[in-house]
Amino acid sequence: MENATQNWLNILETLLRHIRPAEWFTFALFVFLGLLAFWLIDQKIVRLIRRWLIAHDAHTITTIIHLIRLPLAITILAYFTLLGLEQITSLPESIQSRLQRIYPTANLAIIIFFLYRGVDIIAVILRRYWSIQENTLNSRWTEIGTFLAKALIIGIGGMTLLQMLGIPILPMLTGAGFLGAALALASQSTLANAIGSLELIFDRPFQVGDRISFLDYDGFVTRMGIRSIEITSLTGERITLPNKDVVDKQIRNYSKTNDPQLIGCTRILLTVGIVYQHSRTEIQKACQILEEILRSHPKVKKAFARFRALAPSSLEIIGIAWADYKNGDEFFALQSELQLEIKDRFDKAGLQFAYPTQTLFIEKLPGGGIEPPT
Repeated sequence: MENATQNWLNILETLLRHIRPAEWFTFALFVFLGLLAFWLIDQKIVRLIRRWLIAHDAHTITTIIHLIRLPLAITILAYFTLLGLEQITSLPESIQSRLQRIYPTANLAIIIFFLYRGVDIIAVILRRYWSIQENTLNSRWTEIGTFLAKALIIGIGGMTLLQMLGIPILPMLTGAGFLGAALALASQSTLANAIGSLELIFDRPFQVGDRISFLDYDGFVTRMGIRSIEITSLTGERITLPNKDVVDKQIRNYSKTNDPQLIGCTRILLTVGIVYQHSRTEIQKACQILEEILRSHPKVKKAFARFRALAPSSLEIIGIAWADYKNGDEFFALQSELQLEIKDRFDKAGLQFAYPTQTLFIEKLPGGGIEPPT
C-alpha cells in the first residue's frame, strides 16, 4: 500500500515539475469545455427523450434520463480530458508513452459502460411494455435477457481489456468452454423447458388469464414461467406442467377472439337435446328461446343458438356465448343459472328434453316365427 502511494506521489511530482503553467491552463480549459458540452448536450437529450417517450409515464422517462446521464457525462468528460492531455507536450517521453497506452483502454472502458447502460434502458422500455400487456413470461425473459446481455458485454469487454493490458486470456477461455459444456449437459431438461417458453412467446397460443384445454386438462392459466406453466382447473386444482410438454399439444383457447368487443370474455358452450317428436317450428322455437336466455344474462356479451345435429337419441341444439367469467366458481355459477333458466323456459313452452333411449324393432316372419333382433 505504501509503495503504491509512493508511486502515485512520484508521478504527481513529475507532472507538477514538468508541466508548464500555460499547459495546465490549457488542460483546465478543455475540462471546462467538457463540462459545458455535457450540460448543453444533456439539456438537448433530455428534451428529445421527453418528446420521443411522450406516451410513457413520468417514472419511465425519469428512469431512462437517469440511466443515460451518467454514461453521457463520463464519455464527454473523458474525451475532453484526453484532448487536454494531448496538449501537454513538456512531459518526459516515458510518461507520454504511458498516456498513449491509456487512451485505447479508456475508450474501450467507456464503450463497455455505455453498452451496459444501454441494456438497462432497453430493459426499462420492455418491462413497461410487458407490464401494460400483463405478460409475466415476457417480463421474466426480459430479466434473463438483460442479465445475459450484461454478462456478455462484461465478459467480452473484460477479456479484451485484459488482452490489451498484456494478460493472457486463452486459459480463461478454455476453462469457460469446459464449464459451459458441463452446465449444458447437466441442465438439458431445463434448457428444453426454456426453449419451450420461447416458443410460447413467439406463437402466443395463450396468455395468463385465458381458459385453455388439452388432453384431460381444462382451466385458467394462472402463471407462465421459464420452466413451467400453472393451470387452475375449473374444479380448483392447481396443475403445474413443464413447458416442453405443452408446446407440442393441440390447445383449445376459449378466451382468444378476433373481436375487439369480446376481449376479456371467455366462450361457454351449452348443448340441449329435445325429443324427435318435435316439429320444425318447435325446433326453431327452442333455438330462439335458448338464444334469448343466453343474451339476457348480464355477464354474456354475445351469444347465438343453432340446431346442431340429428343425434342418436335427440335433436341437438347448441348455444355458444362469450361471457365474463375468470375462474371455475364463476363458470359453474353461470352455467347453473343458464341451465335453470333453460329448464323453466322449455317446460313452459312445452318442449320436452330427450334422454338416452333405444327403440327395439321386432319383425314377424311369414311362417309365424319371429326374427331375433339384431
